[in-house]
Amino acid sequence: MVDNLKAEGAGVFLDIVNVIGQRTGIRMDALACGILANSASLQKLRFSARDSANFLGNVEILSE
Repeated sequence: MVDNLKAEGAGVFLDIVNVIGQRTGIRMDALACGILANSASLQKLRFSARDSANFLGNVEILSE
């Protein structure tokens, strides 16, 4: 889950956000901020960091 990320996982998280950002065209900072801003809801859905990035990326694509 997003709030459970440790410093050691920061590189993996940035890789995930980078890949999703490239796939969707969303800036990495916007995607990361969206994940952090919605972390409570995403945790309730039991989304991992990867699931969260994918979900928010897809929502952004569909909202265009």
